Amino acid sequence: MVPANAFAIPFGLAGLSMVWRNAAESLGAPGSVPAIVALAALVGWGVLLVGYLRGLRSTGVPLAAELSHPVTAPFLSLVPLTLIVLVPELELWAPTLTAWVAWPAMIAAVGLGAWLTGTWLGAGVPERTLHSGFYLPTVAAGLLSATALVVMGLSDMGMMAWGMGAICWLLLGSIINNRNMIVQTLPPALLPTMAIDVAPVVVAGNSWFALNGGRPDTTQLILAGFAVLMILVQVRLYFFVFR
Repeated sequence: MVPANAFAIPFGLAGLSMVWRNAAESLGAPGSVPAIVALAALVGWGVLLVGYLRGLRSTGVPLAAELSHPVTAPFLSLVPLTLIVLVPELELWAPTLTAWVAWPAMIAAVGLGAWLTGTWLGAGVPERTLHSGFYLPTVAAGLLSATALVVMGLSDMGMMAWGMGAICWLLLGSIINNRNMIVQTLPPALLPTMAIDVAPVVVAGNSWFALNGGRPDTTQLILAGFAVLMILVQVRLYFFVFR
C-alpha cells in the first residue's frame, strides 16, 4: 500500500517547478524546465493516488482509519496541496481549467484541515507522534491557497487564506516546538520531518510577496529575517540530530 507520506514526492516536484519558473522569469533559467517538472509532478500524483486508493481497497483499511492515524494523517493533505501548488503553472498552460482544479483542491484542503484539527482537539495527539508534518493541513493549506487565489485574481480571499495559514502557524508552532524542546527527542523515523520547520516562514513570505504585488515591504523583510534563522537552524540540526 502506498503510504500517505509518499505524496511528498509530487508535492516537492510541484514546488520545484514553481521555483524554477521564478528563476526562469528573474534569472534567465531555461523556461521549458518548469512545465516538464510540473507535468512529472502531476503524473506522479495521479499514479500515487491510484495506488493509494487501490491499497485501501485491497487491505480493507477504511479511509476513516487513515484520517485518524496519529502519525501519517497530516500527510494526506498533500493530495490537494500538490494541485494548489501547481495552480500558477496551470494558469499558464490552460487558464480556463484553473478554477476547475483550484477550487476543488482548496475546498478539499481546508475541509481536511478542519476535520483533522477537530479530531486532534477532540481526541488529543500522543506527544510521541506529534511532528512538523502537522503544519501541512492548515498552515500549508492557507498559505499556498493564498498564492493560488492571487493568481486567480482574488486577492481579498487570498488575504483571508494567508491569515488562516499564518495564525495556524503561530498556534501550531508553539505546540510543536514545545514538544521538541521540552518533552523528548523525535523517534528516528520522524526526524526528517524537522526539515518542514523552515517551510512555514518561507511559504508565508512567498505568498505575502504575491499578495503585495511583488513588492517587498516591512512584513516581507521580517519574514525574510526569520527565514534566514530557520535555515541556519536546519544546518545546526544536520550536524546535531541527523548525524
